[in-house]
Amino acid sequence: MVRPSGKEEKGVMARSRRGGGGSPVRRAERYAAPQPVSAAGPQHSCGSVFRQRWTDLVFVHWETSPDAVAGLFPTGTRPDVLDGKTYVGLVFFGMRDLRLARGPVLPFGGRFEEINVRLYSVDAAGRRGVVFLSLDCSRLLPVIAANALFGLPYRWASARCDRFEERVLYAVRRKSRERPRSRLWAAVEGEERGPNALENFLTARWGLHARTRGRTLYWPLHHEPWRFRDAALLLLEDELVRAATGLTVDASAPASLLYSEGLSVRFGRPFWISETSASCSPLGYARDTRRGHPPSPSRIRPPAGRTADADADVHPSTDAPRGHLDSAGRCLVDWGRGPEGVC
Repeated sequence: MVRPSGKEEKGVMARSRRGGGGSPVRRAERYAAPQPVSAAGPQHSCGSVFRQRWTDLVFVHWETSPDAVAGLFPTGTRPDVLDGKTYVGLVFFGMRDLRLARGPVLPFGGRFEEINVRLYSVDAAGRRGVVFLSLDCSRLLPVIAANALFGLPYRWASARCDRFEERVLYAVRRKSRERPRSRLWAAVEGEERGPNALENFLTARWGLHARTRGRTLYWPLHHEPWRFRDAALLLLEDELVRAATGLTVDASAPASLLYSEGLSVRFGRPFWISETSASCSPLGYARDTRRGHPPSPSRIRPPAGRTADADADVHPSTDAPRGHLDSAGRCLVDWGRGPEGVC
């Protein structure tokens, strides 16, 4: 199990104070039980925002103590654990055919390599997700857009992937003053198979949690169930995990190493989560739950591109939007239009 020590522990604590997530123990008392891990993702009723394809994925995971990383989670979430342990992941893959829900592949951003450092989260409603600590990619346009629109920690980097028959080589170096880098060489082995219990816990993640504009959002996604092949680690030199978490992992044997040829992915509409209960609200609206009252009209913000007058017939000020979860964990928002609200 990977644990911080000395300067690494101080670095983690400093990031914890900056994150301001509060005491993980005190917050955990208000949480629902995590939803069951399912290899098949739920069908979200929120439509699609982006479509993309992931190729040549290599998942590397190490065990770590939940206390070692608890301060790195967005407010309203906590480390997700399996048998008392949580995991830090380093994932390499190729992004292909990035596009909006409808339309052609986005120019200057439809094909690039990405390497991310991730943790595994659960929120007050029991939704399991991923928390990205860094996402390094080789195209500047996605970096700017993801940071500006969703607050995701994308970083511009030089990154490449080379495939030599059954061997995969990834190399990345961030274009920053510190210039952390990572290099992986893995040999793909065996026949394609389904995931075991641990691999399901690590990869059957049907959304991500992120902190932006002072609030925490959940962004659902959907894809076909994972199919994996085993892999042998021939070389790993990593500085990205240490830069993101303070943990030194490349000297330790991974708890899991997997390869996947890839799959197509659809991202739904992100929504704000409640930090204390199993409720949610659509992006673009401020909620006011003081003394149990709905938001006052002055505190309701219409989505970008719409005015309050244009929305008056949808949700009058006397019936502000409220979110709730259905039996499948989907976010439904009552805007005076019945159960088929948007989230």
